[in-house]
Amino acid sequence: MGAGKGKDFGVTKNVVKFMDNLLELAEYYPMSPSKYFGIKSGNKVRQILSENPLETMWDFVGRLAKGIVEISSLPGNEAGLQIVFPDHYRIVFHEKSSSDGTPAVTIFPLSKDCVIPYQKIHFGFKK
Repeated sequence: MGAGKGKDFGVTKNVVKFMDNLLELAEYYPMSPSKYFGIKSGNKVRQILSENPLETMWDFVGRLAKGIVEISSLPGNEAGLQIVFPDHYRIVFHEKSSSDGTPAVTIFPLSKDCVIPYQKIHFGFKK
């Protein structure tokens, strides 16, 4: 996944905080009591199912990133995009994950003060 938890990603131009949009996001994508999105799908992997996984992933990111001014490419030659929030969260999103080809979002808390845990969310087809 490239640079991981705890790395310094520099100064961001974003003033909207991760937590600013979290309550609205949770209205559409409920969180578990332990603050995870979706259903457990494997070791540290969550899953949100829908009829259109790519559209759902973009809706999830759009709601979380509402008001964001800076979205950047991942370091190196890794595919995907990232948003660094001023309240010490980083989200990375891929239209195709390297593990199974589904759209995916990873939430990285970059500080011990973050209340939302690390989680990788895959967006799959509802059966």
